[in-house]
Amino acid sequence: MRILIVLVFLFFAGTAHAQGLPWATGNAKGWFVATKLDAAGNKLIITCDAATQERAAILYLPKIPVRGSGQLEVSLGLDGTLVPAGHWQIFQGGVAAKDYAAVVDLVEKMSDAFMIDVHLAGQPGASFDNFGFEEVSKGLAQACGR
Repeated sequence: MRILIVLVFLFFAGTAHAQGLPWATGNAKGWFVATKLDAAGNKLIITCDAATQERAAILYLPKIPVRGSGQLEVSLGLDGTLVPAGHWQIFQGGVAAKDYAAVVDLVEKMSDAFMIDVHLAGQPGASFDNFGFEEVSKGLAQACGR
């Protein structure tokens, strides 16, 4: 069921022009997902699964897939201020931060920014406006107690 929820939101988010649109969100008991697209079709996804255990992730899925395996250094530009985000796992053509404490910390920092820039070591990045993040904060709080 969780995979279906994520796929539905990825489909709808992929068909909408995201510049200036709010985050696409969805939740169920103990589960939450939020998706944001930029004008080029890059995706930024925040998920939380507290149904079985505390798990959270931030995923960046660029239009041009990340090649290779292992980890890639990621930084976030929050309103122009560069914030090191650690090494994210290369995952299905993108990168993912899966450490619960690190994800919670990054989401809190992202919530105050108007623009979120994703910078990958040796790869092109993307910029996302943060319009509608208050719904993301509410969804995370309801589903995952954050």
